[in-house]
Amino acid sequence: MPCSRLVGPSGLLLALLPLTASAVSYSYSLQDTYAGSNFYDGFNFFTDSDPTHGFVQYVDQATAISSGILGYGTGNTAKWGVDDTTVLYANSTGRQSVRLEGKVNYNHGLFLADIKHMPGSICGVWPAFWTLGDSTWPAHGELDIIEGVNMASTNQIAAHTAPNCTMKFQNQTGWANGYDCAVSTGGAAGCATGSNDQTGYGDGFNANGGGVYAMQWTSEFMKVWFFPRNAIPASISSGSPSPSLDFGTPVGNFDGGSCDIDSHFINHRMIFDTTFCGDWAGSVYSSTSCPLAGSGGNGCVDYVAGNPSAFTEAYWEVNYIKVFSETLDFDCFLQQHQALDFDLVKQQQQQYSLYFLILIINQNLNQHYQQQAHHKLIKQQTHHQLVNHKTHYELINHKTHFDIFNHKTHFDIFNPQTHNLLLLIHKIIHKFQAYNFEQVFQHHFFVVKEIIFVFFDFLIDA
Repeated sequence: MPCSRLVGPSGLLLALLPLTASAVSYSYSLQDTYAGSNFYDGFNFFTDSDPTHGFVQYVDQATAISSGILGYGTGNTAKWGVDDTTVLYANSTGRQSVRLEGKVNYNHGLFLADIKHMPGSICGVWPAFWTLGDSTWPAHGELDIIEGVNMASTNQIAAHTAPNCTMKFQNQTGWANGYDCAVSTGGAAGCATGSNDQTGYGDGFNANGGGVYAMQWTSEFMKVWFFPRNAIPASISSGSPSPSLDFGTPVGNFDGGSCDIDSHFINHRMIFDTTFCGDWAGSVYSSTSCPLAGSGGNGCVDYVAGNPSAFTEAYWEVNYIKVFSETLDFDCFLQQHQALDFDLVKQQQQQYSLYFLILIINQNLNQHYQQQAHHKLIKQQTHHQLVNHKTHYELINHKTHFDIFNHKTHFDIFNPQTHNLLLLIHKIIHKFQAYNFEQVFQHHFFVVKEIIFVFFDFLIDA
């Protein structure tokens, strides 16, 4: 929704109100699109043994194409499935399938997956769309956006993490199924939230033409929504998605009750896979009404091996995946809040470190504008091009340097008092470093960058 300028007619910044995690506003800009003939270019084809011990043989791209299980659908959608023609021995390596793993690692953002078809509610099948960290599991976390087994008719969203991570699961439409996400204490099931929406998974999903799954990831939470084909928000359809505008209540709200999101979810890549039996689908197979469920032995593997035609509908068809990068919406954020208790924020700097930096900028700018009450900061007649000095400022730690001027991009600042401006920046950065934000901000470079540039824009436009 529209918001007023951050700097008012008087030249003073609007004051900040007490902060909560839910008070922050974010805007998003498109970063990556996976769609059409370029879809598969964004993924690696995983060919190792299944980490979940499924009865599956993951194949490379060339093999998948030659076997007829990977290609494109109507409208140039990306479409891939599993071998549905070969009768196998139960002691073989398993049924051919495809596991796609994204080439790009992400930290924060808005992820949209417009999916036309997913593997159906089929005995022995275990499909998933998820994100995974780049370290040994579960050190950097896992978030399962779409997942289910056998004849499941509804979706389960789950997280798996290193120790010391529990969720509150408040303000969501789904029902909580375990709050402790740590594998070491909560078990392999992790923390999860289930949905009662039968249009969000399997046969019901496919019968309704699919829909859009959205995942929003910030320092405060990871939220997941599902929008059926006939109920996709206008902001998504317009290409400018806005969770705060028209997404509504999420199905799953992993809201970091006692979990530091940024230290438990790091460098995630997207993954699509379809496996069979294994640690979940196989372990619960005997409790289902599936064929051979009561036969004793390994009924799941026996069924999957001997009945290829049962898996004709075990395919994914994707219109697009879009990833949007996160920027803090300063105008909306500051318009909605007033004065912040400075001492309180210092005490809670680990939780509110990002907002504390904003406060520092706010306080220093207020003081600066007050001192310059009778002087025009910007003079159109004179200019001083700072960029030629190639000034670099050390941000966050001694090993990380950030070029304030964005790799020598020319920002002509018409300011005869350049010296005062630089002193102001130094003052802010020194305060920033004084409160030991190195650890907290190691995953916030892009946010800090946005803060600094918006800050410069305000000075220039004042």
